[in-house]
Amino acid sequence: MASTTGVISGSIKWTGLASGTDFASVVDKLVAIESRTITRQETWKAEWQAKIQAISDLNTRLVSLKLDAQDKDTRSELLSRKSTISNESVMTVVNTSTASLGNYDVVVGSNIAEKYASRSYDSTKTFGVASETLNIQVGSSASNSIAVNVSGMTLSDIANEINTVVAATGDPPTIALKAEVKDVKTEGGVLYQRLVLTATEGGSANRIKVTGSVTDLKLG
Repeated sequence: MASTTGVISGSIKWTGLASGTDFASVVDKLVAIESRTITRQETWKAEWQAKIQAISDLNTRLVSLKLDAQDKDTRSELLSRKSTISNESVMTVVNTSTASLGNYDVVVGSNIAEKYASRSYDSTKTFGVASETLNIQVGSSASNSIAVNVSGMTLSDIANEINTVVAATGDPPTIALKAEVKDVKTEGGVLYQRLVLTATEGGSANRIKVTGSVTDLKLG
């Protein structure tokens, strides 16, 4: 008895194979579409890594600020001043919380003319009200003194008025005194100045003494 085995193969048909379609490109684009979720997640991850780094940097700065603040937990420490000096072999500087800001010239030696200065003020600020007077004495003798009315004057006005009163005592003047203003700093477009009184003759016998109350003007 003879048997016959028949094999029937199914046929697979690729439409377009003969039309020149670039199936590699199609597959690449399908993969790209499916990869969008991965791309979004990677972008999200990068953004949060940047945020974490920024928060870490902020934390480092806050810790530094905290440590600095701990060193300034009293009023005197908070308002402390920092100073420098050009020649530490001549003198030293001790800072206090009440020290006035500014530049100071210190002359060291014998028979040095004494200086007497105000705090720094806005150069346009006016001082004094009616009848307020500065009484200035050089040395121990009351005869070497002047009284200067400074009502409504700026520092420059006060300096000019003092020099005018001194000149009126004689030629040469009987009181060894000179007044001037010194520029201290410019801040926010405002010039700050200091009134400086100088004894034109040196030595301890020509020390300057200022009395009298003038509104807002602090000397010495």
